[in-house]
Amino acid sequence: MSLIITSNIAENDRPEQSDVFKPYSYQNALSNTLRIPPNSEIALQSAKIVKNHLLVVDRANSGYCHYFGVPVGEGAAEIDSIESSTTTPFFGLGGVGDAFAEGKRSQVNTEDFADDLQASIKEIAFHPALIGKDATTPTIPEAKIDCDPLFDANGKFSGYKWDFTQQTAISALTIGNDRFTNISAYPQASFPFITTAGAGIVESTGKKGFQVRYDHKPIAQNAGEVIWDFRDANLDQAKSPFMCGLSRINTNKEYSDTKSIVAPLKYKNRGAAANHFAVANNFSFADVCILRSGNELYVYQSGANSGGNDSSGNIGMNEVIYYGDHNANFGPERYNIRTTMANEKYVKVKFKLENEHLSIFLGTAADAYTLLVDFTTIHAAGGVKNEVLNPTNCAKWAMYPVCSAAVGTGKKIKLESIKSYDEYPEFNALEYHKYQWWGKIEHEGLEHWATDVEKRFWNDRAITVGGAGNDGLLDPKGLDKGGMDGYRNTLILAKSEQYGADRTEDCNSQQTLGFMGRPISTPEAGSTETVVNIQSEVVPALTSGASLFVRLNNFTQMSINARQGSVSKIVAHLPRFDNSGNETGALYFEPNSKTYIDLNNPDELVINSFDVDIVYDNETFCTALNGKTIVCFHIRQKL
Repeated sequence: MSLIITSNIAENDRPEQSDVFKPYSYQNALSNTLRIPPNSEIALQSAKIVKNHLLVVDRANSGYCHYFGVPVGEGAAEIDSIESSTTTPFFGLGGVGDAFAEGKRSQVNTEDFADDLQASIKEIAFHPALIGKDATTPTIPEAKIDCDPLFDANGKFSGYKWDFTQQTAISALTIGNDRFTNISAYPQASFPFITTAGAGIVESTGKKGFQVRYDHKPIAQNAGEVIWDFRDANLDQAKSPFMCGLSRINTNKEYSDTKSIVAPLKYKNRGAAANHFAVANNFSFADVCILRSGNELYVYQSGANSGGNDSSGNIGMNEVIYYGDHNANFGPERYNIRTTMANEKYVKVKFKLENEHLSIFLGTAADAYTLLVDFTTIHAAGGVKNEVLNPTNCAKWAMYPVCSAAVGTGKKIKLESIKSYDEYPEFNALEYHKYQWWGKIEHEGLEHWATDVEKRFWNDRAITVGGAGNDGLLDPKGLDKGGMDGYRNTLILAKSEQYGADRTEDCNSQQTLGFMGRPISTPEAGSTETVVNIQSEVVPALTSGASLFVRLNNFTQMSINARQGSVSKIVAHLPRFDNSGNETGALYFEPNSKTYIDLNNPDELVINSFDVDIVYDNETFCTALNGKTIVCFHIRQKL
C-alpha cells in the first residue's frame, strides 16, 4: 500500500516555474522510480484546492432571450399569448469568444462579464429603433444597449443593469442612383435598366422591364415614409403593369437550373396572386405593394394563407380588398388606375410606417394625398379581415423600397423620398445579416423561425377568428412619444411557456444574472417610452454550479466519460461543496468512502511521474483555481 502526495509549485514558491506547474495542471517528477505491484488499484485519498471568486460561465448558466415587443402576461398592458405578438424572443449567450462558442467554460470578474453581456445582447437586438452606429467607427452598426455592474454604497457587487435606448430622429435621405439593385428574375440580364434620367429614376431599356430594390436604409418605424412616382410607368394603354412597394432583403433562390427568384425560401402564391406575381411578369415579391394589372389597381401584402388545405406554412402575396363600403375614398370596385392618367389625378404612392401600423396613400402631382388603405381608419369604418393592412412583424422590421415595371422600353419609376432613422447603418451586403433578424436567419438557414411568426392568426388570410374581437385581426401598435407604443425590452432567464417553450428552451441564467424567483424581467421605475432600465432582482451568485474531477494522465487506469462519449483518465469527483460546505476559497475534499479504480497492470508498473489535472466534466481545465493544489492518492493491490 502506498500514499502518494502530489502538488503544484505555487507562485510564491517558485515564480520562475509557476506557469509550468499550474494549480489545475501539473507534473511531479520522481527522483527514484516507483514500482507498483501487479494487480493494483488507485483511489483519491484527499484533495486541497483554492478556487477563486471569479464567475465561471458556460452554456449551462448564461443562456437568455431578449424580447422587444408587447409583453406577454395578465396585466392590462400585456397580451395573453405570444400568438398575439408580432415578434419573438431572440436567444443569446452571456459569454463571448471562440472557446465559449465551442462549449468551454470561461472565468470572468463582474466588470468583464458585464462587458460580455453588453456585447452579447447587442448581437441579438434587431429592431431598427435599437440599432445605431458605433461611437468611434460610424460605419459599424451597434445596438443602443448598455450593460454595467451595480455596486451598493459600500462598494459591494449587487448585480447588473441594462439600459435600452430607442432612437427617434429620422430624416429624408439623399436619393442617389448607385444604390439600385437588380432583383429581377433569372437571368437578370434579360431585365436591363438605366438610372441616368435623373435622381431616383429607374428606366427600362428592354421590353421585359425591370425589378429593383433601393439598398440604402429601410423605412423608419417612427413615422418613416417612402414615396414613389409612377406616372411614367402607368401608361394609357391596355397593358402597362407596374408595382411599387416595400420589401425585406431577400437573397436569390434557385428553383430550377434556369430559373430563380429573389423572395423568401417558403414563398408560394395561389389564385390571382400567382398570376400577378408570376416570374414572367417580373413581379416576384414585396412585403406590401400596390400594382396595376389590366386597368385596375391592386394592393397586396405578404402573409400566410392556410386555406385550400395549405398547411405548409408557405408565405405568399395576399390581396387587400381596399375598395367597398368600408372605404369612402374609393368606390365599390377596384380603382381604374389607367383612367387616372387622363387628368393625372394620382401619380404617386406613399407608404407610412408607425411602429406596426402601415398606411398607404395615393398622391397627386401637387402632393395631395388620399388614404388608400390602413388598419385603424378602415377598420373603424367597418373593414374586416383582408380589407385592412396587417401589423408589420419582426421579419419585416427592415423594409427597403422596391419597384417593378413591365411591358415596354422607356418606362420609368421615380423614388422620390425615403425617411429613415438617422443613426441606422447604410446597407452593406456583407454585414446586414448581423443586425437584421430576417437577414440573419436567412443567412443561417433558419427561415422557419420567421414562418412561426408570419403564420400566426392575424397574418393568415384564411383565419377569421381569434384575437380580442374574435375576428382574426390584431390591432397594430403605433407610436408613443417617438417610441414603440406598448413595447417593452424584456429579458427571459428561464424556459417560458408564455413566450414559447421552444424558443426559450435554453434560457438558464436566473442565478448568474440575478433573477432568482423572477425569470421574466420587468422594467425599473423611471423607465420611459424610449429608455428602459432593467436591473438584477437579487445579487447574482458568484460561484459555479459545476463539479470538478481529478484526472491522472500517465497511469493505466481507465474510466468512461459518458458526457464526452470517450475513454477517460479521470479517477475522482470533487463535488461543488467541500467537506465544510464551502464552494470558493480554500477547499478540502476527503471522500468518506474511497472508490478504487483498477490500474489494469498484470505486471509490475514502473512510474516516473504523476501528471495531475483538475478538469470539468467536459475535461477542459478548471482555470478558476489558483495558489496551492495538493492531491493525495492511495494505491493498493486488489483485495
